[in-house]
Amino acid sequence: MKRNLILHVGMPKTGSTALQGFLKRHSVKFEDKKIGYYKPINQFTPWVTWSNASFLLTQLLLSLPEVDEGVKRAFLINNPSLDIVRLRFNEQTKLNLAKEIENFKAYVKKYDTVILSEEVIWHYEPFYESYWDTLKRIIDEYYEEPYEVKIIVYLRRQDQWFESKWKEDMRNQIPYTLDFEESLKAYDEVGYFDYAKAIQRVEKAFGKEAIIVRNYDRRILIKESIIEDFFDATKIENPIEVNSSAIRNPSLSAELARGMLLINKGDTKCEARENCPVVSNILSKYFKKNYNLMKTETAKTLLNKYEEGNTYINETYLTKETALSNIMKKRKVLKKNDLRDKTISMLIAFLCKPKICKKLLKMRDILEG
Repeated sequence: MKRNLILHVGMPKTGSTALQGFLKRHSVKFEDKKIGYYKPINQFTPWVTWSNASFLLTQLLLSLPEVDEGVKRAFLINNPSLDIVRLRFNEQTKLNLAKEIENFKAYVKKYDTVILSEEVIWHYEPFYESYWDTLKRIIDEYYEEPYEVKIIVYLRRQDQWFESKWKEDMRNQIPYTLDFEESLKAYDEVGYFDYAKAIQRVEKAFGKEAIIVRNYDRRILIKESIIEDFFDATKIENPIEVNSSAIRNPSLSAELARGMLLINKGDTKCEARENCPVVSNILSKYFKKNYNLMKTETAKTLLNKYEEGNTYINETYLTKETALSNIMKKRKVLKKNDLRDKTISMLIAFLCKPKICKKLLKMRDILEG
């Protein structure tokens, strides 16, 4: 009998936290049906995550060469969190990884289907020509018996994805200090928006039949739920009722993201920057979400550039109803206002002070019951 591996590789900012939280919470019930959502022994990546495959991502990155000098190398240097996996590795970490791999090899023998989820796998895709071939070789070594793999990826329209990703970077203080427009250019130069090129490299390594592509648009998702959509896409029977209280990352408003940029750049001093994510999340409830950072003309230019590739994905993997679309309404763009940005950044910094942040969290817990 063939074993099955469902490998969810992202993209980031497509509901991965909600999906991973659901699978983790209900893993025991899935195990009763011989479906395993792997429980890792160690966490190998430095970012907080609900994923269960940081070991796979880490083994993959360590199996690949250093990125050559140039635009891509500069991008990694300016995004230290993306390059930190290799930099932080020591002998103990390598021993832990070896134990994790042996543990996973034993784990896959117990279940008919195993689910792995790590959205950051997709985020490293543009940097390595042999990326997916190396991943295929690593997975082959996990299985002693014949197995079938399904690679599932949720794509989000390029303009919408980048806006969400930049806000997330600002909140988590991941990035370099490039503003929205400069960062957009850097992401484009690296190749993040060429979805078709990435998918075609997955095809070459795993075959078209192994790939599941879904459009991350809440209006298109089954019951507007990433969880319901995942089970529909993978044909796995879900024995658990899905409710609307799934774990998800709250969306950061455009105003708060601009304010956070000043803190990340050091223009506004913050004595407890580790508190910025939670403070900005709380404040997001009080700022309007209907402002965009990307102008309509910029979004159209971006989508036109990758229209041919998106058409390939639509025709190969999606339906007329679920296709990536270039249609957009005119955007309400947040106007440049240095005073507003500075004021918001100072508010965030003030609320991040340890004593004040502690009181703020207490008030939040009381209000949320």
